[in-house]
Amino acid sequence: MRFFIQHPSNSNLRASYGWDHAVGWFLTVESDGEVEAEYDQRLNPEMLQLAEVLEKFLLHGFFNREDLEEALKQMQSMEYNEMEPALAKIVDVVSNLKQAAD
Repeated sequence: MRFFIQHPSNSNLRASYGWDHAVGWFLTVESDGEVEAEYDQRLNPEMLQLAEVLEKFLLHGFFNREDLEEALKQMQSMEYNEMEPALAKIVDVVSNLKQAAD
């Protein structure tokens, strides 16, 4: 399964991400349609866990660590529609990744 996310502050950056049987977790960051960075378990063996994929989102500024930590906490204790939009977007990414790997 492949999902897409637009960078929150740079309209030229976009990422596709998900999980595939051939390559495992993956994240591809594009700038103006050109691949800027590409990560998957085949190219990056350290990407064996969801946390490593989320680190790559942090690296490219799709969200920050504080918001990620808060979103993960709120996933356990709040309803989705009660979350701030920025945190809900992170929850979407995490949920999409979990769904893709199931």
